[in-house]
Amino acid sequence: MIYLSFSIQSTTYAVPVKYISESIQCSHITRIPRMPKFVLGVMNLRGKIVPVMDTRIRMGMQSKNEERESFVSELKQREREHIHWLETLENEVVASKNISVQRDPSLCNFGKWYKPFMEKLERESARNNNVDNALMSVLRSFEEPHKSIHNIANKADALIAKGLKDEAVQLIKNTRDTELAKMKSLFQNLYNVVEGQEKRDIVVIIQMEDDLFGITVDAIDSTLDIDEIKKAPVQTELVQFMSIVDNQAVQILNLDAFTEIAKKAA
Repeated sequence: MIYLSFSIQSTTYAVPVKYISESIQCSHITRIPRMPKFVLGVMNLRGKIVPVMDTRIRMGMQSKNEERESFVSELKQREREHIHWLETLENEVVASKNISVQRDPSLCNFGKWYKPFMEKLERESARNNNVDNALMSVLRSFEEPHKSIHNIANKADALIAKGLKDEAVQLIKNTRDTELAKMKSLFQNLYNVVEGQEKRDIVVIIQMEDDLFGITVDAIDSTLDIDEIKKAPVQTELVQFMSIVDNQAVQILNLDAFTEIAKKAA
């Protein structure tokens, strides 16, 4: 039987292709009162009212929106830290104190997060080519201004060693309008990209006899020809069977677990 495989939080799931009507990007969804949290609402699909369910929440995971909110919150903290970093550097130079700010861009909180996160995106891109290219592009643009802003501490130190304290202070002030301004602009671009991701979320439309509903997925991978399935080691309402394809575990999603709620929401 042919299955469509897709990923949710780096785990591969699949459903029979015969039940799939289409996959679309998330359009306007109208909330329904008194429905479980995992029911996002209903969408109008060419005149048909289609309930849409958040598969992550249904599985007890953090939703994509919650994940994005957490991501943006963390990034805003990293932005504030760099503003504070420059303020601290200026105060130390003006007061003729030893410079204590972190000079190595790979060792600040943003730098420690940046490299492994980019490596993760590269792996995901190589795996299914569904990584947000706009996000990747903005993140790559951080590398040079981030290195430059941390190098200001070294430049200021060199000027002070030559007895040019005023020039060191002016260098730091100028940095607010150059490297720091670039960083702040990139952070804002990043927030805008993340905010726009919700409109590009993927909904797989399922047709089971008379029941039509949508389920969210992180990324669609490929179609698989699965001849043999077996009971999952840990069975849940949503996953009772699995298969091994190319040495990778593929969990078979139980669509019946969505149908009763879909009927109530329709």
